[in-house]
Amino acid sequence: MKFDRISLHTYSLPYRQRVTWSDTVEAEANYVLLRIADDEGRVGYAEATAKPTWSGYTTRALVATLQEVFLPLLVQAQGDSPEQLARKLQLIPGHHQARGMVESALWMLAHPGAGAGLQVPVSCTLTRQAPGAVAEQACMLRETLGVDCFKLKGGQGVEADVEVVRAVRRALPHAFVYVDANSAYAPAQLTAYSAALADAGAAFLEDPCAFTPSGFGAKAQQSHLPLLVDLAATDAGLAAHYAAQGAFAVSGKPGRYGIPETLRVTNAARETGKGVCIGLFGESDLGSLLNLQVYAALPLDSVIAPAELSFFVGLREYVLRKPPAIVDGALRLLDCALDDEAIDFGRMQAHAISR
Repeated sequence: MKFDRISLHTYSLPYRQRVTWSDTVEAEANYVLLRIADDEGRVGYAEATAKPTWSGYTTRALVATLQEVFLPLLVQAQGDSPEQLARKLQLIPGHHQARGMVESALWMLAHPGAGAGLQVPVSCTLTRQAPGAVAEQACMLRETLGVDCFKLKGGQGVEADVEVVRAVRRALPHAFVYVDANSAYAPAQLTAYSAALADAGAAFLEDPCAFTPSGFGAKAQQSHLPLLVDLAATDAGLAAHYAAQGAFAVSGKPGRYGIPETLRVTNAARETGKGVCIGLFGESDLGSLLNLQVYAALPLDSVIAPAELSFFVGLREYVLRKPPAIVDGALRLLDCALDDEAIDFGRMQAHAISR
């Protein structure tokens, strides 16, 4: 492989309203875009959301890691085969998100126009709010986007989480809902918590408490709901372990560790008969479009829920000239390969983060 130009772009996009995550409240999201062009004129892109408590990176730290560790490796690997380059990337320990960005951009170079025109079913994630506000937002999204699957962020307290599920189910009786508690509860609370959520109408439960490889099997047996493992399944090896120990499914996150690793995670779970949910990482409109290309290579019989990559609808600003539309609960990928003409670099520059 030979590369013509490699560049990095940083930008911050405001939300329509402040967002309450499990670890912070924020009014905007910070992003890093990697652009790699090869000597044949093809371009690959990858976007990362820079949140220290999610990936360990600030924007500056992620840019520095790419500039000092991974991009020099690409320069040194000029002329290497894709397989040789992939092996060199895997030799660098840690740095899942930075390596994943490089791997995703290279994957896009090798698969131009992947998933062109594909209709990808999506869910919407509703962050921490009062039950009535969550139900109201779910109804609005159902009305405007046609979405009928919702991921509800838990961790507000057992009774509050249960009431959020009940409120959404009352407002939308046919909706498919599940809860992500972001490991907010103690393992001793798992049985009662999962039973209450099951009674309220939740379909499955993501990360109710912190998971470790050695104790997961017992937790899976204690739960009254199927368990989806996210935070602890950081690579294909761990995904295989949790799937074998009783996880209903694992979360595959292109925004956390790249499209190739997401496919490896999916295949690892599939080999044990378990599924995958393509999980959000706070992507922008551009990042959602890029990461949903994973569906071009994803074994669809392993997908247990619509993709969560719709959070960009909560942004007040976009960086694509024509943001993707969600119609009847599905996002349509571009009909051709993404290129620079589709990206509004002027708007990206207007929201640039000084380094």
